[in-house]
Amino acid sequence: MHRIVNAYYLQEEATRALRRGEHPHTVDEVFRKARLLGATIVRTNAYNGAAEKRGDSAIRWAPKLTDEVAWQGLDLVLARALHHGLRVVLVLGNQWDELGGARTFVSWAKLPSPQQADARFFTHPSVIEFYEAHVDETLMRVSTVDGLRYASHPAVAGWEVLNEARGQGLERSGHTMRDWTDRIARRVRKQVTDAWIGSGEEGFDVSLAGRDATFWLRTRASWIFRTRSSFTLHARSPFLNVASIHLYPEDWGVQSDLVEEAGTRFIRESARIARVHQKPLFVGEMGVRNDGKIPLLRRRQIIRTWLRVAEEEGAWGAGAWMLSYDKRPMHWDAYQFYVRDGLPIEDSANGVAPAYR
Repeated sequence: MHRIVNAYYLQEEATRALRRGEHPHTVDEVFRKARLLGATIVRTNAYNGAAEKRGDSAIRWAPKLTDEVAWQGLDLVLARALHHGLRVVLVLGNQWDELGGARTFVSWAKLPSPQQADARFFTHPSVIEFYEAHVDETLMRVSTVDGLRYASHPAVAGWEVLNEARGQGLERSGHTMRDWTDRIARRVRKQVTDAWIGSGEEGFDVSLAGRDATFWLRTRASWIFRTRSSFTLHARSPFLNVASIHLYPEDWGVQSDLVEEAGTRFIRESARIARVHQKPLFVGEMGVRNDGKIPLLRRRQIIRTWLRVAEEEGAWGAGAWMLSYDKRPMHWDAYQFYVRDGLPIEDSANGVAPAYR
């Protein structure tokens, strides 16, 4: 099983270094520390449509307007990954607002009252057309560093069609969400050579089928099986190579004393469903809050358990959100962790880094 780390911000940091005329030291720091943890894969963003970051790190600020320097930042990320003996999983877009999500594409179509996780992102022809154009341009991008096309770049281990789509506002069966996922994944499949394709979803579903209903109903998290996106339906897709989940029991409402068990059950149940459809599991994100009720040593033990369970279940890869660089403020993310320069990994501040070892 691949041990992965998440570092969504690499394109941003590389682009800012380019604008300053500097080497991307932050990118190298993250890749170096990923290797220290024994990771082989870094999951990061291949999109940035944040309007407030135009002229800074935004790749795209309108359907047909992009920033070449920002693209070159992503070129550099791929090249530096290979330099450090790592590969990346690239996420093509986001349901949430961060860095230009679904709301941004809906606003470009000039539809009224765009909102976060807007359902029209998945159904309106103009919005889908904008997203498909973005996907095509990303896959066809030829790196200015090494002359290699992204769709066949050796640094890219996998592609995810969207981060954490829940299908809010769609019909209840999950089929509309599955149709959209198939449409985009099929488009990616036509261009990608060796890399796998995943949905990027959290693993939520439209029912408790295949789950331990008794356990989930005594937590406050059974709502994750009443969404409008279906992990089970996606596991059947002929256009996806992995079955994707994310793991944040505290954010789902799970009581502190049940967090480890909930995560363990979610991994095992999801892996069992995926195996039925001959898909390996990909645990793209997992986390226990730094600012919650669970103390540091216990958080590390929980992450260690989840990594072990994922490996036992034959997962393709699994890893925690999110590896930070030393200068990134701790309060920016309740789940980030560090491998501090000058300190043993075991002494890394506030995070779960030792759980990887």
